[in-house]
Amino acid sequence: MKGLERVLPMATRLTPLPLLFRADSGLCSLKIMQAIHAQTRALSREIDFIIKWNPRSTEFKTDMDLERLPSGKFDTNFLVCALAAVAINILRLIGQSALTGKDAPIRHKAKRRRIKTVLQELMFKAGRMIWHAGRWIPLLNPCVIRRQPDGQPKIS
Repeated sequence: MKGLERVLPMATRLTPLPLLFRADSGLCSLKIMQAIHAQTRALSREIDFIIKWNPRSTEFKTDMDLERLPSGKFDTNFLVCALAAVAINILRLIGQSALTGKDAPIRHKAKRRRIKTVLQELMFKAGRMIWHAGRWIPLLNPCVIRRQPDGQPKIS
């Protein structure tokens, strides 16, 4: 955080009042907080901070299909965005756990997956519902269905 080491001393010379530092953070907010704390000790000044997490807004809009909000009413669009935020957090959790599983695809060492990739590889699985033994059974791998001589599906 070389920029902070240069900027914060200059800001402290401008005013004797406490400083408030605001930053947008992708994934490095801990490093920013540590750098501000180090400058607070080095300058012997009170420096408060607000670090806003910016969750890749383009990914939020494109992968969740929110380029255009569905309504002209603010409250409705607010609800849609809130539900999309919940969904994106759940999908991110699923994506992170899929990276560490035994059957995770081997590609390159990834730290995170795009929401679009999680949707394509884990959520949009082709499947079908079959009637078997008097009940409906979801089948995610339809290639294992074989027909018996009487025409009934056999799961193997």
